[in-house]
Amino acid sequence: MIEDGFSPESLRERAEEAGSVFTAEELLATNKMVMMALYSLGGERSCASVFRAGRMLAGSFGAETLEDALHTFCELTGADYDLDRDYVAIESCPECLGYVNVEGTVCNFLRGFISRAAEHELGEVVSVAQVACEATGDRRCEFILGERGEVGGFDTEVDEMTAEDIEIVMSADGRDAVEVAAFKIASEGLLRCALGDVARPMFFRAGRLYVRAFINAFDPEDPDELIGHVEEISGSSYSLEGNRFIVEKCLECAGMPFKEPICHAVRGALAETLEHWDVPFKDLVEVRCAAEEDEIAGTCVVKARGVIWKAKRVVDAVKRAFH
Repeated sequence: MIEDGFSPESLRERAEEAGSVFTAEELLATNKMVMMALYSLGGERSCASVFRAGRMLAGSFGAETLEDALHTFCELTGADYDLDRDYVAIESCPECLGYVNVEGTVCNFLRGFISRAAEHELGEVVSVAQVACEATGDRRCEFILGERGEVGGFDTEVDEMTAEDIEIVMSADGRDAVEVAAFKIASEGLLRCALGDVARPMFFRAGRLYVRAFINAFDPEDPDELIGHVEEISGSSYSLEGNRFIVEKCLECAGMPFKEPICHAVRGALAETLEHWDVPFKDLVEVRCAAEEDEIAGTCVVKARGVIWKAKRVVDAVKRAFH
């Protein structure tokens, strides 16, 4: 699945379709909000998992040399590269675009990608240190092969972000939607593989943090206002039919090559929304996933269980949240 689903050909095809449905801003903002939430939750463990995900992508490319791998990566994502023996520079880096309040280098996915590609070419384990990062204001991201460096982080917790922070995250800097989609699919999809069994709870908790950020930043008066902000940033739409939440054009699973329900961040976001407005429920189960149905950008359905849905106060509260 990894080799077929994340080969350059598959990524390009899926990214082209996803990029025709969503804007670059929608793709970027959702990717960065979820990734920053995961970093906040997992700390160094998340950094290591993102690094492994980057290595997986390089392995799926099957390139014979580091230069071939970099060429393919940049062709897919719209970046540019410079390679000189033990030095790699990336301009218009897709990984650090959109981050806010960064206190150190953040390109763990690219470090992993470069290390695996170099290892394949040289036949030995290669450490990679990042010494410059566009996210911190540097002109380009720079990496040194054969050295180790410190992993950076963020000054602001995701659920403490301001409205101005979210505006920065939504700025795609004129990027092409297909190129942003290619990186989103590769980074989030392979991170799920790298996390293994903990991907489900980690993405669920990330979805909770995602919604807390909106609640903190916009102080919505009711669930309807909150959902409006989420729809604006994601390009998806949410509605309610009985005890089923319908997500049209689901962005979490858009373009993902998985054959199982994977919209855990969506479930987490819904759970946080219901709890914030005191709507009782036992759990939320994804009963339909667009990715499982091999739909690049389709409809996902999440069912709420353990709720007396005929109780008037519950029905009224839920209807306010989903129009």
